[in-house]
Formats: sequence, C-alpha cells, structure tokens
Amino acid sequence: MVEARTAAFVMPYFGDSAESGIYLSQAVTSVFEQSDPDWMLFIVDDSSPNPLTFEMLGERADLFKTRIVLLRTSARSGPGVCRNIAIQHAYDYGCVIALFLDADDIAFPDRLKATRMAMAPPDVDVVYSVFKPIDGAGEVLPSHALVPSIASILKALEDPPEGPETWLTMATEVGYTNLTSATAVKTSIAISVPFPPEMVSEDFHTWLRIGAAGASFSFLNTPLCGYRIATTKSGSSSRRRYGPEFYRKKAQIDSRGFEEALLLALRRGTLSVEVLPLLRKKFRQRLAGEMRSEGEVSLANELEHLPSEDTCASFFETLGAGRFGLSTFSYNNDTSLAGAISVRAHASDRGASLHAMLDFAVKSVPFYRDQWLAEGPPLFDALPHVCREDVSFRMLDLCADDLGRHSRIFRHRSSGTTTGEPVTGLMDEHDWQMNLVSIVDQLKRLGFSVDSAEFGRWSFLQVTVYPHAIDIQLPTDLPNKPVWRRLNIPAQENARDSQLEALSLLIAVLQDAPCVLNGMPSALVRVAAMLRHYFPDAYVKPLLIFSSGEALTEPVRQELQAYFRVPVYSLYAVGEVGCVGYECVLQNGFHLESHRLWVEVEDCDGPGEIIATTLKNTAMPLVRYRTGDIAERILEPCPCGDSRIRIGPIIGRSHEDYLAMLNQVTAI
Repeated sequence: MVEARTAAFVMPYFGDSAESGIYLSQAVTSVFEQSDPDWMLFIVDDSSPNPLTFEMLGERADLFKTRIVLLRTSARSGPGVCRNIAIQHAYDYGCVIALFLDADDIAFPDRLKATRMAMAPPDVDVVYSVFKPIDGAGEVLPSHALVPSIASILKALEDPPEGPETWLTMATEVGYTNLTSATAVKTSIAISVPFPPEMVSEDFHTWLRIGAAGASFSFLNTPLCGYRIATTKSGSSSRRRYGPEFYRKKAQIDSRGFEEALLLALRRGTLSVEVLPLLRKKFRQRLAGEMRSEGEVSLANELEHLPSEDTCASFFETLGAGRFGLSTFSYNNDTSLAGAISVRAHASDRGASLHAMLDFAVKSVPFYRDQWLAEGPPLFDALPHVCREDVSFRMLDLCADDLGRHSRIFRHRSSGTTTGEPVTGLMDEHDWQMNLVSIVDQLKRLGFSVDSAEFGRWSFLQVTVYPHAIDIQLPTDLPNKPVWRRLNIPAQENARDSQLEALSLLIAVLQDAPCVLNGMPSALVRVAAMLRHYFPDAYVKPLLIFSSGEALTEPVRQELQAYFRVPVYSLYAVGEVGCVGYECVLQNGFHLESHRLWVEVEDCDGPGEIIATTLKNTAMPLVRYRTGDIAERILEPCPCGDSRIRIGPIIGRSHEDYLAMLNQVTAI
C-alpha cells in the first residue's frame, strides 16, 4: 500500500502563450526539487487554448507520476474554482496541508519543509512568507521596477500581521499581505472556506473569510517563493482582462469579501453589531488609500464618502456593480463542472455542492435544524455523524413535510429489518436521474457512447431472484430515452411457470435493444443456471454487466463472463444514498461518484467505515451518514487515468444485522 502524502501543491493553469508552457515547466520543476519529498501535485487546466499535457511537465515528470494529478475544467472558471477542485482532490488523497503555487511562480527548495515546521503547532492554520519578485527570465527584480501593489505588499511584510485577528488587520490597515503563491492552508480549513468564482482579487476575498472563520495566521520571514512579474506584459492577467475597470471591480470583490467575513465573525461571536460601522469606515478608508496609490482618485473619493452604516448591497450599487453583476458567493453547475485530462475521468467543484447541501439541510430539514446551531452548521469536519437508526420513517416524514410544498416527486425504496424498523431510501426525480447519469458516465469510460442519439434505444435492467420486487420504469432526458427496469424472477422451485414467464421477458429485453444487466452476483449466477436449463439455445448477450449488493469474487466473475460473453464489473451502492462507486476499468478498486457524494473513510491509515454525504439529493439529504461498510482508501493516482479517489473492496461491516429472504441472506 502506498502511504498517504501529507502535503499538496495546488496549481491552477491557463495556457494562452508559449511563455505559459515554459513557466509551467519551471513551476513544476520547483516542486520536484523540494527538500521535503512528502508531497503531491494537483494541476487544474482552466480550459486553456493551449491544453495541458503530461509531456509539458518536463522529463523528470515520469519519476513522480504517482504523485501528480492532472485535471481540466469544461469551461473557463477562474483560478479560484481551479484551486477549489484541486483542494478537494488533495483532501480526498489525505493531504493535510495545501500549498498554493500559481503556474508562473516558483517554489524555493525549502518551502514545504519550512511550511510543515511552521504549521506543526495545532493553533496555526495558515502560513505565509516573504517572496522575491522575479522577471520572465527568473531574475530577481530591483525595488524600483515594482508596480505599487507589489511594493505595498513587501512594505507591509516588514511588520506582518499574525494570529487569529490577522484578517481584521489586513482588512482595515495593511490590505492584501499574504501573496497566494507564498501561502499554505490546512486542507480542513480550505475545504470549509473555498475561493469564490471570481477572476479578480478572489484570493484576498478568501483570506478575509478564512480568518473570520477562526483561522490563525503565522508568518515566516524567509523568502519561500519567486513571484513572476513578466515585464513583457502590463500587470496581471486580470488587469488586462478588465482594463480601466479593473480597480472598480477589485473594490467590489474586496468589499464583498469583507462583508461576508463580518457575517462569519458575527456568527462566531467574535464581533458585535456595534463595531460594524467603525470597521466599515476603516476598511473603506484603507481601500480608498490603495485606489489612490494606483491613480484611481475618483474611485477613492467615492469610497471615502460612503456612509459607514451602508450595507454591502447599497455599497455595490453606489460603486456601479451593475456593469459587472454582483459578486455572489455561490456556484452553479455550469461554472463549476470540470473534466479530467483523461477522457475517462471527471471532477467538479464539490465544495460548492457540499456547502449548498449543508445550507439546504439546515434551512429545510428539522432533523438537522434540531442538531446544528441556529445560525448554521459548524465546519464540516465537526458535524456529527448520522447513524442507520436515524434513517427512519420519522426523519423521512419530517423531510417530506417540509419539501412537499415544492411539488417534488418522491420514490420510496424500503426493506424490512430484524428490528421491524424499515431502512428506507428516499429520492426525488432528480436524484434518480443522477443515478442513471452516473451509469452513463461509467459506460462512456468503458467505451460505450450510450448518451449519443446515434447509439439508439437501450435499457438498464435490474434482475432479482426473490419476491416482492418493484417494477420501475424511469425515462430520462437523454437523446435516446433509455429505460430503467427491474425484473423479479421467483426463486421457489415450485414456481416453474412464473420463472419461465420472467426468463422469457428477460430474453426479449436482451434481444430487443442494448441492455445493461445488473444484479447481485449470486442472483446473476442463478439466472444463468435457469437460462441454461430452460432455454439452452437462447441468445442472451447484454451490453455489459454490473454486479452489486455482494462481493464479486473472481471465480464468479469468470463464470458470468463465460456464459454472457461480456465483461463483468462491480458496482458499489448503498440503499440509502444510491450508487457510491464503480469498479475501475483496470479492476484497481472502486472509483467513487464524487460529483454526487462526499465520501470519507473514517480511518485514513487503514480500513475504516465509509461515511457518505449526499450532494444532490434534496428529497432525503444525508450528512456524514455511516454506511456500515468497511473498506480501505487507495491513495496513489490510478493508472487508468481516472482521477477520482478510490477505495478497495468492501471487506466487512460495522454491524451484524441481516435480512433473510428465502435462500439468500443480505446484509442491511
């Protein structure tokens, strides 16, 4: 087993010139040359015109390929969203420290070593350091060649703010002090306070909110990175993008970040409402001074004449934010979706979905409202777990009462237990669609383009061999309108006529159109035996087989593949949350469905219980739900190219409840 790497370099990349590729190679090489070898590197290509490839990382990249994860966004999303995606992968891989490094900057050899030592005290959450401005050739720039904003940062670092109130000092006195490529944050903090989807000043926005959320800053008076200022270009890429409106946009984003930081501090009880007018006044005076130093005299005058009691909404209106649209700290799927460099892998800004789900749960579900603080949930890692006994009709009724007003369509899935208490999954129509979409995505990774109109009609058929199965037909919005069906084949020996009828229907479905077959391995073996006995000459060849509900052993896999003449893969699902992961195409464990679930393994150093949080299911949101299944995380990147986190096979359960159904015994 590969040991978990405890530190992650987080690198957004946008390649729009020949220099971009050169700078990227130098940035990556600086990571390779770290004196502390305990690192991983996560690079997110922000839909570059010159796409990122592994070859661009340099000749030494092959030596470190098990530590490098490459991702690509599906649409230009900005460096903040790219960092969020990388942080979420770093968190999944067990990294406890995230070191930010932009793709045109350089990390000095001892950066990780010094950062790790500085972050050793438990009360340190953020570490930042001095940096050296460098030109396009990597040479250190003299002080007279620096733009005012960089000179101002270096001046502030002569007396740097530290401690838990650093954010207030930055907001009201010194401004943006911790350069992003010189900053490292604990991943548990970075997960809880993600970057906003902005192209300007998204980092200062984040540092203010991280500090207000309770993070304590520590400073290192040693240069640990080189900050590139390409002399062939005028200012940063965001300055070029917005032109003369850049500073107005920056004032808008900084102000939004400050107002959100104030709200966080109020919720934590570290600020009182009475001090807000004074803090707003000091913040705007400081911001006006910054604007004036950049030559924005008119904007500085506007800021200085704003009443300190104004809310952020009226403040933005005065700034003319309508020209840009308000900076809103929220995400949508169009902005945050991303795909990996490999065509088989997909990633997303799951932090956005997680925060949206927590906000929904605390506002809409009494079960969570009663457990969490009135002002909202605490940090995710501090949330209590939800156990199986919590998932009862009582909880579901509370959900349904609250959500029924929204005219949602619900589908119940239930089974009896040894205690008489039903274990039930409740999904709305959207989550059923998400289950089928995840199956479509997995089929695409296996080479089947079932989401294209040219592929034609197809179906997903779940086969069971015990009574009381539910017939489900679920049309989707895909071009070829596949259907989700479930077929029950009676198990009793005296039910020959019913068995023949069900088997005939199965053959008809398989011969009618391409069909993905799903069932427990033991059930599929029995179905194969029945087909051999009753229909020895029938042509039964599905498109593919996904087994679920039991462990798929290699002898059973070989038996099924020999009879049905198609590959057999395992699908890991939990009744309450749906599909959790699919077996790797190279059979190297299960890749988790991270776009619809936030999955934790309780013990990251060995086998532990799988804990799942639903990201899309608003019918029955489950937050940190104990599934009862035991597995071990696989921490190295997968050779198949899928960047999603993996777990090994399910090796046990945390409890011993079983449901007996005729000749089958099923864990619940």
